Amino acid sequence: MTLVTALAGFTAAAGPAGAVSDADTCASVSATANELTTGINASKANGGGSAAEVKAAFGSAAGKLDAAAANADEGPVKTAIAGAVPYMNKAATASDDQLGAVLQDQELQNAMSNLDQACRTS
Repeated sequence: MTLVTALAGFTAAAGPAGAVSDADTCASVSATANELTTGINASKANGGGSAAEVKAAFGSAAGKLDAAAANADEGPVKTAIAGAVPYMNKAATASDDQLGAVLQDQELQNAMSNLDQACRTS
């Protein structure tokens, strides 16, 4: 799982009772990353990349990650999700003419990389 790849194309503290482990949260992150990559690749296959499709893929991914974070143990993975979701929402709501710049924003790249790294080390 590498969220940064999607863009180019694109030890947990105890949480509340019933919180989802980092391993399970990262499985959700991985599935979401795969869906995001699939959405971006499908957009590219449909005539070179529809901004609406890319934005929809980011919006869906952000919503899924936000839901995963709501149930996650406190710790680095939840923190990394919280750092990535706002940038993903920014991509989802960017104007068509600003989307490319948003996707290339170093802060977005860093947030996605931090999420990837948090799951690799959890």
